[in-house]
Amino acid sequence: MNADLGRALLIVSDTIEKDAKCCSVTSGESEDEIVEFMLWLKAHVRKKPRFFTIDLKPGMDAAILAVFPDVIIIICTFHAVKLLIGGLSRELSRLQRVNHGLFIKECKEARRLSLKIEKAKPTSDTTALNHDTCKKWLEFYKAVQEICTISDVVSFRSRYIAVLDAIKSWNEDIGMKYETLLSATLVNNEITKKIMPAFKKSIKTKWRAVLLDLRKETEEERTKFARVKHVLLKRPKNVMKWENKLMEEFFTINAWARGIRDVMVRFYELLDNPSGKEQSLSFLDALVSDGSHEKLKSAVETLKAKQEYVFNYLRAWKSKKAWNGIKSIKVNAEFINKHINNVFRIQFGFRSDESARYKLEQFLKCPVFFSRSLSRE
Repeated sequence: MNADLGRALLIVSDTIEKDAKCCSVTSGESEDEIVEFMLWLKAHVRKKPRFFTIDLKPGMDAAILAVFPDVIIIICTFHAVKLLIGGLSRELSRLQRVNHGLFIKECKEARRLSLKIEKAKPTSDTTALNHDTCKKWLEFYKAVQEICTISDVVSFRSRYIAVLDAIKSWNEDIGMKYETLLSATLVNNEITKKIMPAFKKSIKTKWRAVLLDLRKETEEERTKFARVKHVLLKRPKNVMKWENKLMEEFFTINAWARGIRDVMVRFYELLDNPSGKEQSLSFLDALVSDGSHEKLKSAVETLKAKQEYVFNYLRAWKSKKAWNGIKSIKVNAEFINKHINNVFRIQFGFRSDESARYKLEQFLKCPVFFSRSLSRE
């Protein structure tokens, strides 16, 4: 059911068989309105429901239990998966921004500041770099610029070696790359008074070249991440061979991503496990850290709090063997949605809400309840 219709209608239908006594409810309304609908349902539907399949809307379960205290609530696993994937998608986008986007953006700013320092132009104290690598790179650039003011070759050589060692101590790979670039400009790896002017220029340009290389590498990593991040969230049986290969290659330099994939695989296997031996979602905590996106934190906490309802489909299976393999119930097929949407669009062309209700009930062969929100301005 689409979002507009979800805000406008509550639809209840027998979902499997008429004697199943099972209702599926979707809503975009407040808890009070859901209670109102439950009371209406209780008065108009003769059979007492045994199961309610619902989404994860806050207050839905409380509203149902207030009217039907003995009913067994089942969280639709489609919505359970959707909630977790939604939170993880936000988290992966956050990681992409933190690990790649911020650095790529600040590389340009760091280079701009280095050119201002080289030309002895003032730099605003309010201009701040947030990425640790960019901040450290600019700090070393200032040290390199300071070296270039030294005229004595012995002092220059000593100071250059000290800065190079400091860079290696901070990041050996970056330090070695920088040293290799500079070695190509030296004869016998010696700094003489004759080549010192040209070498001073090189230590600045090559340090910028290091930053450019780091940016290009990060852009390549971002591209790989963009290709693989949706695969990390897929159900295992839907992952193609080339996607598995893509993930394995990504894991070789991004071990943290394997942890996310392992949790997702366990989540899917748990929902698909008919034995129901494990009914705890506490392992989802492994996805969350202090800096995680709030949507992911909320999704994990909601699923853990509602885990009893998530696994109640097992109770339905035991009471009705014909349901085995069915863990979530879709109310309407796409062609039905299109018809409902069409009626909804022309609703105010009917003489009354009752006319629209009658039209929908005849088509759906189930009760239809219009929310009060339809009459609001």
